[in-house]
Amino acid sequence: MPGEWVAWRDPAVEWAAFDAVLIRSTWDYHEHVDEFVAWAGHVDTVSELYNPATVVRWNAHKGYLLDLEANKVQVVPTSVVERTRPETLSNVADRQGWRDVVLKPSVSAGAKGTGRYRVDDPSAERALRAILETSDALVQPYLSEIETGGETSMVVIDGSLTHAVSKVPGAGDFRVQPHHGGAERVTEPTPAEVDLAEQVLDAVSTFGSVLYARIDCVTVEGRATLMELEVIEPALYLAVAPTRVTDRLVTCLAERAAAPR
Repeated sequence: MPGEWVAWRDPAVEWAAFDAVLIRSTWDYHEHVDEFVAWAGHVDTVSELYNPATVVRWNAHKGYLLDLEANKVQVVPTSVVERTRPETLSNVADRQGWRDVVLKPSVSAGAKGTGRYRVDDPSAERALRAILETSDALVQPYLSEIETGGETSMVVIDGSLTHAVSKVPGAGDFRVQPHHGGAERVTEPTPAEVDLAEQVLDAVSTFGSVLYARIDCVTVEGRATLMELEVIEPALYLAVAPTRVTDRLVTCLAERAAAPR
């Protein structure tokens, strides 16, 4: 059967008719996360979902960073404030010794709902309360290295690092996404960044096998530090990747789909 683009929320789609389903552009999943996770679980029972439902469920909540940290991966320091157990930002910041922080929803995409705040700014507490109305919240220290060095995104296909992109924020911002003024260019990852990617992949293997992944990191005090691991619907920068990368993704998907279940 040839490839076909379909919408994950289309009730007319017969998912069992596909040998494999590749998640690529479900940009709205974070707005319907419970429905999306349930959909992934269903598809994974009637077809082959990539990445698998176990990984989707785990990666959908940014608290996965704490799991990776427990597996000895160097991650951006993160505190999760649970919606069912709210606390003030000042308490979190005092406990961690942070004065300049980034707040983000535990489920989001494209930096939606993400903001930078001084802890003593009254708007910071309001922002945290607003996030907690609908989800858990992540509190992280603001890293000035984002402004000076930007982020590196490393793309992995079938366990191999294929290419990397450097992303820098626009003037006066800390968000690197193009719709926030950020810029991107192909780059060569440093040995420390490659080593981090290998550590992340090794840790993720305990949660499930991934066909593709994007590993976003920043260098802090000389150490490659994980910011986010994207294994649900990441931009893989295939337009700037060597041709063989797209070929590798298609070939690996076809091989996995053809393998006995």
